[in-house]
Amino acid sequence: MKKIIFVILLAFISGYSFAQQIGIDGFILGSSRTAVALNASKKGVELGNDKNNEIIYSKCTFDPTTCLSYAFYFESGKLYKIEKNEQYQRDNQNLFKGYIRESNLNIVLDYGEPTTSGDSYFIWRIEKNKIAFRYDIVSQEVPDGANYFLKGKTKTLHLLTIETTVE
Repeated sequence: MKKIIFVILLAFISGYSFAQQIGIDGFILGSSRTAVALNASKKGVELGNDKNNEIIYSKCTFDPTTCLSYAFYFESGKLYKIEKNEQYQRDNQNLFKGYIRESNLNIVLDYGEPTTSGDSYFIWRIEKNKIAFRYDIVSQEVPDGANYFLKGKTKTLHLLTIETTVE
């Protein structure tokens, strides 16, 4: 019995919280700027903007076009909001369901089924926090660069945008 009380007392003294930590991709609400910067460097994203209360990291590849960005918002040096934005541009939108499922899967594994859902969004309410997952697919006709000399030749590009917000 003394050991149990000692462990609980030690946990409170060290600041350990028994409450569920809320976050995505290893970024946890309440973390310090330093912890966020270290985690971002492990993911290979590059610093895009660093203001007093906001840090933006991003990473893009162009064959095929894929962009990932994170915006982190701080108050009193602690992370209170995370915005993740993923964009995929492809000639064929058949892969998009896989991207949506993959992005959504980690949230479902960590927090269970969403509290609310619709055609293109899911929302989890965990204690006093909220995780919102939204996606949108846009198709547009663009000039076909491979057939530049054939005037008027176009191809359809599809853009998938996935936004995840934790606050």
